[in-house]
Amino acid sequence: MKRLLWIAVAVLVLSLCAAASADVITSADGWQYEVRNGSGTLKGYTGEETKLVLPASIDGIPMTAVGAGAFDGNVAFKEVVIPDGYTSIGANAFRNCTRVASLRISGTVQEWPESWGSNSAFAGCINLFEVEFGEGLTSIGSCAFEGCTLLDSVMLPSSVTGVGKSAFKDCELLNTADVYGSVGANAFLNCSYMSSLTLRNAETIGDSAFRNCTSLQKAVLPETLTSIGAEAFRGCSKLKGAVIPDSVEFVGCWAFYDCKQLKELTVGAGVRTWGSSWGECSPFGQNPSLVSVTIRPGVEVLPQGAFINCDSLVSVTLPDGLLTVGDSAFQGCDQLAEVVFPDSVTEIGHKAFLECRVLGGYTLPAGLESIGNAAFMYSAAEEVIIPDKVTRIGSDAFRESPSLKRVVLGECVNEWTTSWGSNAAFMDCPLLAELEVKNGVSSIGPNAFMDCASLVEIELPASSISVGASAFKNCWSLKRAVIYRGTVCENAFENCAALESVSLRKVTEIGREAFLNCRNLSDAELPRTLLALGNYCFKGTALQSVVIPDSTTDIGAYAFQDCSQLRSVYIGNNVSTWVTSWGSNSAFCNCAALEYVYLEDDGTTIGNTCFEGCVSLKAVYIPRSVLNIPDNILVNAASGTVIYGQAGSAAETFAASKGLSFETGAFPFSFDE
Repeated sequence: MKRLLWIAVAVLVLSLCAAASADVITSADGWQYEVRNGSGTLKGYTGEETKLVLPASIDGIPMTAVGAGAFDGNVAFKEVVIPDGYTSIGANAFRNCTRVASLRISGTVQEWPESWGSNSAFAGCINLFEVEFGEGLTSIGSCAFEGCTLLDSVMLPSSVTGVGKSAFKDCELLNTADVYGSVGANAFLNCSYMSSLTLRNAETIGDSAFRNCTSLQKAVLPETLTSIGAEAFRGCSKLKGAVIPDSVEFVGCWAFYDCKQLKELTVGAGVRTWGSSWGECSPFGQNPSLVSVTIRPGVEVLPQGAFINCDSLVSVTLPDGLLTVGDSAFQGCDQLAEVVFPDSVTEIGHKAFLECRVLGGYTLPAGLESIGNAAFMYSAAEEVIIPDKVTRIGSDAFRESPSLKRVVLGECVNEWTTSWGSNAAFMDCPLLAELEVKNGVSSIGPNAFMDCASLVEIELPASSISVGASAFKNCWSLKRAVIYRGTVCENAFENCAALESVSLRKVTEIGREAFLNCRNLSDAELPRTLLALGNYCFKGTALQSVVIPDSTTDIGAYAFQDCSQLRSVYIGNNVSTWVTSWGSNSAFCNCAALEYVYLEDDGTTIGNTCFEGCVSLKAVYIPRSVLNIPDNILVNAASGTVIYGQAGSAAETFAASKGLSFETGAFPFSFDE
């Protein structure tokens, strides 16, 4: 019974499908059509007429649609009229009808069915130059007139609310367009002769809608507009001005990019979001003629590359309420001399003003919190005052600013962003002579002031806990430095040839090569907080006396090598590690003027080769607590050195083994001098 029921159902379904289908019928005058639900769809034409006026009805059956591909590739007729009553034009219906020159479309057409995402009803009609659109028409299908290269004007009725994607793409000779409603992606792409465009009632302009309309001089955007797509006007090389109305909320990437003659631009207050493509945007970049920019209050963000390489831009006033100047926003604006920031700006992005080489007229806003990498690199400011709310300074932020003379670091700076381990925020600013660091700053970034050849004096506040690696390296004119506490990292003052005095108040560590080759450094008292001296840290300096405090546990290899004026050394009693490099410590190697060395009682270690080459060495005190004395501590040192210590100690045994005099009396030098 069930089997019979299923058979009956199957027969019923097949009969219904057969009833729904329709055979193609050919009329006496050559029209091919099919009938469904009482109305007809044209499927082709076999007659000889060259003016094709589509029939309103055939054999009493109303015609309402042109079927997909119905006249595709037909080169017989020159004129097409689609009368009232037709509601649908199928995909590729008149595609590549290459002799059609004139077309009239009824306003009753409401549907443009697609195939593979495209309608292309009249695409490739390369001789079509005249189209009349009927009032009542609501849309133009996607790719409908793509490649109609002789079409010279498009006057759409006010009833049209949307122009489909690529609708008039590659209509090279299209000169004027009057459009009501929204415009789809690529709708007028490559219409290179279009000189006049009127948009009315549009809410959206799609991606690349008018891209490469190279003759377009003016585009008036309506107050109904809310969105401008990516590359919408890109490459419109004769467009001279653009006003983005306040109604616009979204502007896509490269929307007005490479508009070579664009001189004036107004950005409406309503813009809240910007397009993004792999982090890039640049809606107004690469416009070499742009001289006037107005950004209305309400805009909160300038996107990445907003005005990149706008070479004629001289002055910009940013609006109240702006929060972020995006990465590369004004990069390469090589004539930009002045920027007025509102206090509302909290972030200036990476490379925001990179290569703005004449930019000197700006004051960083009071609300600023973050400065991006290379933000003002190569700029022309003479003074930079970092506001007190700034916590982060990016790498290379003000690097190679040739006119910079004064810098003030605000009290909240605590992060120096690095690239490949370097910050270099003010590196190679040759005229920088004055640096003020406010209390609250926690550190100086690595390479931050490297190669600032005019810097004479620095004083770091008690809040600072770190002087970064190479922070002041190669500051040739630096004479005095005051460091209250923390760590002096490797190479921090290397090659500061003029440095005479360093005050180290509560410093805990001096890193590798920190004062290497500071050949005039004669005054550097080591603080009682010091824990470690790095390798080569004072090599080549002019120190005359060194007192290593009891707090110090580590003495780096070659720490005081080649200190040619060093006469006396006092070593505290907690040194437990004499760091070696290539198997040697040589902390005081080749200190040719060194005469007196005293190791504090209760000290337990002494580094190998530590006094190698000290040819003037007269006296060394080694306490009883030192039980193991390396055999080579005095290699190539003065042959008449006297060892001082207690009778029966390892020091006495060492002196005997080396044929040196040993004394138990008072040491012949006072370190209180």
